[in-house]
Amino acid sequence: MEEFIFSLNKTNKIVLKIDSKNEVYREGMILHYFDQCEVYLILDRKEYLVFNDYLTEGIKSFCNTLKLVLANEYPIIEEHFELGEGYFTNEDIDSDFFLPVLSPIWMSIGKDIHALWLYNYKNKIYLELSPIYPHHSSEITPCSKTYDEFRMDYRLDYRTEIEHSLLECWLEQSQGILDSLQI
Repeated sequence: MEEFIFSLNKTNKIVLKIDSKNEVYREGMILHYFDQCEVYLILDRKEYLVFNDYLTEGIKSFCNTLKLVLANEYPIIEEHFELGEGYFTNEDIDSDFFLPVLSPIWMSIGKDIHALWLYNYKNKIYLELSPIYPHHSSEITPCSKTYDEFRMDYRLDYRTEIEHSLLECWLEQSQGILDSLQI
């Protein structure tokens, strides 16, 4: 298992865990497009799974979003900032009409679904972690919350401003991973 760490500060970080095909060379593991990749946001020892799919999908999404926010070209709608993009993404998924929402970098699948965004707001860059209602397209079990109950209790999990220079380091590191992938 190969790990790449994108630090936010001393206790918070994004960790890419890559299950490679176990081929080793002098500098480490050879990474392939279709290696399985899990991405976690770790906040003070609490882990949130935000992605579990092919490495190429995860790293391309990350690189592309980093490029957009570094160029100040991925703004959140002013009205969405207070509640967070996750709230409006839940509303968009649950409604029959289209809401203008940003795509998350990563979104997990399963019982506890979380999504991670990077976006611009008033010329600053923010990272947001939000819960996603797990039953938008599935049957609700008797002990599950309804969407209305979920919405009433909704709180974004985490949001922080990130310095431009830190994202430039993340882009260099993630672009290096992307460039090293083999078929």
